[in-house]
Amino acid sequence: MTYLLGIHILFSGLGLLTGALALGARKGSLAHRLSGKVFVVAMVVMGGTSAWLAGVDGVWLDMMSGLLVCYLVVSCWLTMRRRNQRYAVGMMLMGVGVVAGYLLVAWVTMQSGERRPGVPPGVGLFFATIVGLAVISDCRLLMGRALTVRQRLARHLWRMCFALFMATVSFFISRAHLFPEIVQESGVLVALGVSPIFFMVFWLLWLRREVVQAKILKTARESVAR
Repeated sequence: MTYLLGIHILFSGLGLLTGALALGARKGSLAHRLSGKVFVVAMVVMGGTSAWLAGVDGVWLDMMSGLLVCYLVVSCWLTMRRRNQRYAVGMMLMGVGVVAGYLLVAWVTMQSGERRPGVPPGVGLFFATIVGLAVISDCRLLMGRALTVRQRLARHLWRMCFALFMATVSFFISRAHLFPEIVQESGVLVALGVSPIFFMVFWLLWLRREVVQAKILKTARESVAR
């Protein structure tokens, strides 16, 4: 499993780097599109290897989190592509499976009364709720609901940022012990860990500004057409 762990670490770093580039680049630009594509691939590999390694070790919560990352980034990417019914159904079913997995993990944890050190209580239910809301959105799309360009962008944005948030929390906060003590005590790691959420809020508010809507509508239409 050493080689698999190496792949996981390599693509985790690549995902963090390209995720930051995609967030900072001008939306719709070539840099944004290229970094976004690499981000999707890197995060799928990271999430898939994480799920596999956690499953082998019997760490079921981490296994579901790896699958959740895969679900979020692939559905995020598909949001900006031409609609494909088969892919949409497949992603919705994957989301349902992730919700069921989180609920099962939460139920087993409550029944056993055991809790992993450093893991807040109810974290499984929290993630199940997040994925459940995403699946409801998927269902509404399958039922024929049409999205405006702004809604499509918002859907793309929050899924990408939440997946990146899971990666930054895992690296900068859960593994803070890998950094020098002075860095741990500075608060920088916490700030980096939660930064994708702040970027998500910023860009969602930015989308609401009428001044910029004409620009983003044009670039979004071009991205969907590709």
